[in-house]
Formats: sequence, C-alpha cells, structure tokens
Amino acid sequence: SRLSKAIAANARGSTPDDADGLTSGMLELLQALHTAYSETSFQKQLEQLRSEAGGNSHKFLSILGPAAAQVQSPVFVRFGMPSGQRGVMLLKLGVRLVSHDSMEVKRIAGDLRELLGLEREEVDTALLSRKVESKMSELVAKLKRSSPAVLGALAEAFGLPRAASIEHIAMEVPNLRRRAKELAQAQMNRPPQDIVGPGKILAADMQGASSQDLEKRLTEMFERYLQKMLARAVTALESFTRPPSEFHCSWADRIIEPHHATEIWQAGMSARVAQTADADWLTLNGVTVIDDVVERE
Repeated sequence: SRLSKAIAANARGSTPDDADGLTSGMLELLQALHTAYSETSFQKQLEQLRSEAGGNSHKFLSILGPAAAQVQSPVFVRFGMPSGQRGVMLLKLGVRLVSHDSMEVKRIAGDLRELLGLEREEVDTALLSRKVESKMSELVAKLKRSSPAVLGALAEAFGLPRAASIEHIAMEVPNLRRRAKELAQAQMNRPPQDIVGPGKILAADMQGASSQDLEKRLTEMFERYLQKMLARAVTALESFTRPPSEFHCSWADRIIEPHHATEIWQAGMSARVAQTADADWLTLNGVTVIDDVVERE
C-alpha cells in the first residue's frame, strides 16, 4: 500500500513525497488499532497474561507478542501492511517519522502502548545500551583501584574464581540480587536448626518461621553483605581517612620537635641524646626523650 511504501522509504532514508498524506494515513492506522486494542475480550486476555507473567516484565513481553499479533493482523491487512513482526516494525518507523510534527500521532501511539500494558514511551535501546556501557566502564575503573585481596573475595562471593578478571566481576554486579537468592537457597537445603538460633546465620527470633520467610530473610541478609563487599571494593581507601598532614594537636605541636621524630625512626640512637647525662640509661634504638610532657604542679 501507499502507507507501507512511504514508511519503508523513510526506513531507507528517503523523504516521503506526501508528508501530509503519510500523517493522515498513520492517524487512521493508529485509530483502527486503538479500537481493536480497546475490545473488552482483548483487554480481558491481557489481564490473564499479566496474571500469568506474575510481575515478570520479560515473560509478559514474550507472551504479549503472539496475543497482540492476532489483533493487529486484520488491521494491518486492511491498511496494506505486512503482518507479524515486519508490520510492527513499519508501524514504529511510521510513528517515529511523523510524531515530531504531529502531537496527535504521538498521543495515540502512547495510548496504544498503555492499552497493551506498556509504558507510553518506548525505551531507546541504543541510548540505554550506551548508558549501560558507560556505567560498566565507570565500575571497572573503580574496581581497578581496589586491592587483589578485596577483589578476590568479591569474585568468590559472586561465585567466580578468585582470580577472575575485573571485567568479569563487573559483569556480575547487576546480578547481585540473583546471587543473594542463590546463596539463600543453598542455605535452605540445610535443616532449619542448623541456620536458626544463637550463633547461627539467623537469629532465634526466626525460629518457627515458614520456609518462605526464612528464604526471604536470608536473601535480604546476603544481599546486604554483597552490597557491603561491593562498596568496599569500589570505594577508594583514601575516602576513609585523611592524610597525616591534616591531623594536628596543639599540645603535641608545642612539645614535640623535629629531632624527636628523627630519633624515633632513624636506625641508630642520636649521638646528642646518647651523650646527655639524663639519657645514660637509653640503650635501645628508636627511643627519644620529650621534656615537659606533663605540667609541673
């Protein structure tokens, strides 16, 4: 059809000859889909699919596609669009082409997504991918500043070999919640008396709790531990303290002189101290005498 060809031309980078005709054609197509999606029978089917998915968005999307295709197919045929995934791709291209100039097209396209139980705006996967790559690079850079011992412990906590690469560790960070659940399920294979009670993984207040509650508490506990280990690995040691030059004490500044530090840290006893009458008893290296440490009464 003319509409299908115009959208396909846009996909190839060509400018449509009749922009107004393309906009009106897209409006008619979207309105027809809106009517089809609004049917009570289809909305009831979507409700069943959401219940079947159980809150799992990936599962919902996988079972939504075939159900939506059955409703879309007659509409696509009517407008001369190919059925199936190719028709959906052309529809998206058409919306992208005219939505900048037609707020009506953008509005109805958002309404259609909501009727399907989706967000009004489709996620820009390319932009999302770039953001993920940027975050991953930032995480790798932070992990590179950590010590091998800390990285090794973190790798093992994520179920990796102790010598796993920093990149491999970073790739497991988004799966932290899943790893916590795995650790919890491993503990659930043990008898309850081995994991609940004084000196056990879970405190005595969890005695008598259901298996579901025990696993939930264990998952939360392991998730906190993993988050703390990750925080320790990505946080620079310098952030926990300050350089020695920033520590001052007026009392110590008043009584300590440079030669005291020299006498403490140099290999041998300072000849000046060793020769003083009051220091004849000093026979060990790394010792100094500081006067007026305590005020005289």
